[in-house]
Amino acid sequence: MAAIPAESVKRLQTTKDELDVSNRALQLQVVEVLRSSCPQLVDNARGVREMRALADGAHARVDATAAALPLLSAELDQLLAAAQEAIGLRERNLGLLRHHSPLIELFEVPSLMDTCIRSGLVDEGLELCGTLRAIRAAHADVPLLGRIEAELDHSAVLLAEMLVGELRHASSLPAALGAVGHLRRMGALSERELRAVFLAGATARLRAESARAARESSEAYMHALRLLQLARERWFDSATQYGAIFGGARTHSPAPDERTAATRSAEAEAALYLRHWIARRALELRATLAELLARVDDIALVGNVLEQACSSAASLARVGCDTRSLFESLFEEATLALFGKAVRLAARHWQRAFATLCASAAEAGAAGEPAGAGQQRVACLLYTSDAADEEDS
Repeated sequence: MAAIPAESVKRLQTTKDELDVSNRALQLQVVEVLRSSCPQLVDNARGVREMRALADGAHARVDATAAALPLLSAELDQLLAAAQEAIGLRERNLGLLRHHSPLIELFEVPSLMDTCIRSGLVDEGLELCGTLRAIRAAHADVPLLGRIEAELDHSAVLLAEMLVGELRHASSLPAALGAVGHLRRMGALSERELRAVFLAGATARLRAESARAARESSEAYMHALRLLQLARERWFDSATQYGAIFGGARTHSPAPDERTAATRSAEAEAALYLRHWIARRALELRATLAELLARVDDIALVGNVLEQACSSAASLARVGCDTRSLFESLFEEATLALFGKAVRLAARHWQRAFATLCASAAEAGAAGEPAGAGQQRVACLLYTSDAADEEDS
């Protein structure tokens, strides 16, 4: 365009003609190209339309996928949680497989405990309890151990009841020591409860033997002697066993030692329990002896019972339980009652004899007999008309 003003008109006309020719040539070339490339252009247009349709479908699918992504994410989270749970179960199963033998032994602990209780194997049962409690303390987060421990606690209660029964019926010191030791290891009863159970068992055994003695003794005198003998033996044995187990009885004055105040207080309390028990048994024996002595008519037999009671009290004095003061008034009352009965019987006998003497003296005076003859008849009457017990009285 900058060269156009410098050109001449002829040159411009020539250039226009050349441009027209070039334009026609270009149009011919375009027509030729269109004619030769028409199928390719049609195919290209068709392909463009197909590509646009595919692109539209892809856009729709992408939009649908984008809309489904939250749901897919939630499902994937659920799948991940299920996979983690499955992994945890697999690890747990592998752990169970690795510890199969110890678990079988743990499952057998309750049945073993029941077997120990039925067989009387107390030490083995206590070892099982201690072992399981140690395992439970080390693995407190395992629920299975909690269930096994609950079953074992139930068996331990049965074991404690069995030991309490053994303590109630323990007649020897080794049996009582074993039962008390096992109960102390279990911690099932306190020291006060152990003392109460031991003394209750001693009371039950003493009452059973007293009832058997009452059935076997037909006379009140023999029954009283048998009761005093049982009191001397059983009270002394019970006090000795009690002192050996709980430290409540002493046969000598202890030397000064370094015992703590708590130990001295416990021993004093144990001694108080023992004295209270013996006092109650002595009161029961006193009431029984009062009934029996009321049926004894011979003062000599009462004296024998008194000697036996003093001997029993002296034997118990060695363990610090002298009960002679409880029986003194009892025998005093029994002796006074027999003496009063004898005095009343003698008074009645004397009244009858005196009346007979007066009547005989009157008859002898009326018949003119000497005074000595009437007295002889009275003496014969005294020996022939009265019973032998009245004569002794």
